[in-house]
Amino acid sequence: YDAVGNCDTTVSKIWRGTAYENFYRYIFMYNGTLLEKQYEHHYNDTTQAWRHEYMTSHTYNAGGKKLADSNFIWSDAVGDYVYAGHALRYTYNALGLNDTVVVNGERVVMEYGINNWLTREYNNRVSRPYDRRYYYQPVATESVAGASAPVADITLYPNPARDVLQLRIVLKENKPCTAAIYDGNGRLLRQWQEKGSTTRTIPISDLQPGTYILTVSYGAERQSQQFVVAR
Repeated sequence: YDAVGNCDTTVSKIWRGTAYENFYRYIFMYNGTLLEKQYEHHYNDTTQAWRHEYMTSHTYNAGGKKLADSNFIWSDAVGDYVYAGHALRYTYNALGLNDTVVVNGERVVMEYGINNWLTREYNNRVSRPYDRRYYYQPVATESVAGASAPVADITLYPNPARDVLQLRIVLKENKPCTAAIYDGNGRLLRQWQEKGSTTRTIPISDLQPGTYILTVSYGAERQSQQFVVAR
């Protein structure tokens, strides 16, 4: 992390058998708390050197909402980009909700209904168009007499969050636990250990807008809570 708490470097390993197959390093640069550039480097095991792979640039409007993303593929020899892989542009409606994303000329449109819930998402692609509709139905819940207390009391705020998330964990027993963040598809994004009940500030400016799950694991038990990143 950098001096203001932003995540500035992550390294991931791909393992096969008992040895690593590849290393990937991600470097993040910020304009204040807003992610401005993201670099991806790949470790070449043959040459024993890091190789430039991708650079993604982000731009924002005065209110901090993302206006554009540009992805470049880098060459190994001189470090200059070869071509722009993707160019994304974002627009927002009067409520500040993302209503269009243009990807290399392809427009994706989002429509919202009651409670600002997403109701429709469609694109203008000729060869592979899609049109998704979302429907919601309230579900009643019941209290179960004699049910055991949750493993942890998790408080997340603000929710929706923008660049940082305040986390408060109060455990049933103040012992070590594992906290993790998953995206909407169930992919693990971060995982760390806590010594017990804690209050922590989590930088999330590297997370794309969307819905995420924070999970606290405590022995064989697990407690989860959903949060939203919105910009």
